[in-house]
Amino acid sequence: MEVKPGRYDLHMHTHCSDGTDSVSEVVHHVTERGLAGFSITDHDTVAAQAEAAALAAAADIAYVSGIELSVSSKDRDLHVLVYGYDLKHAEFLKMLEVFRESRRERAIHMAQKLAELGVPIDIDKILKSVPSGAVGRPHLARALIKNRAVSGIREAFDKYLGADAPAYLPKYQISPNEGMDLAKRAGGVPVLAHPGSYPFEVDLAELVDAGLMGLETSYPSWDAKTTSFWRAQAKRFDLLETGGSDYHGGNRSRITVGAATISAEMFERLLTAQP
Repeated sequence: MEVKPGRYDLHMHTHCSDGTDSVSEVVHHVTERGLAGFSITDHDTVAAQAEAAALAAAADIAYVSGIELSVSSKDRDLHVLVYGYDLKHAEFLKMLEVFRESRRERAIHMAQKLAELGVPIDIDKILKSVPSGAVGRPHLARALIKNRAVSGIREAFDKYLGADAPAYLPKYQISPNEGMDLAKRAGGVPVLAHPGSYPFEVDLAELVDAGLMGLETSYPSWDAKTTSFWRAQAKRFDLLETGGSDYHGGNRSRITVGAATISAEMFERLLTAQP
């Protein structure tokens, strides 16, 4: 793959998981912003990958496969971005299938809890709207908004869906070791997503021991001090640097594609890294 000069956004979501835009709409935004390359990192599904790669090739834009996985360390959820994995790796795809089925069951049970709380939603309609199976709490939140039970995403989480709210149920969990080991066996490079955005201190040494290869050091909500700190941590632990907008379309309407990017040099290092 030719790595052209320019900026690269390696974190974005489509309607295949918890974004609102189609794959083609996301790629349109990428071209409109003049980016040299990108990655779609939907949660627990590769449903967008083939179309994204084809559209990128047609537009002469670099593309690397991406996905965002959840792992749990000491009962704390962390998000791991995986880049460059084999789209046909059977064991990796099986793990994603387990994740998606657990997401589906969780959504059904959370919908039951919402009904008990007097705010029913049409869970069958929601499941049909996410054919990839990567259904998440934002889908339930949008249904609550549509039913006028809440006024927005934040209220939906605060009142019903957040970790301390009455309709919440925990996710299926795997350890950092399990998630990153399988990602690397599938040829992927595991990178910790938005390390400065967790409500707890991240134990980087533990994650590096578990197989972490990179840190997301460019993120749209961070100030210069936060960015500088995490770039220093990447250097300290000899980790790759990646970054991106974490674009979700209408779910986070203030964040645009290209709101955070990395350089061509960083992108090339990611492509040439050996899992």
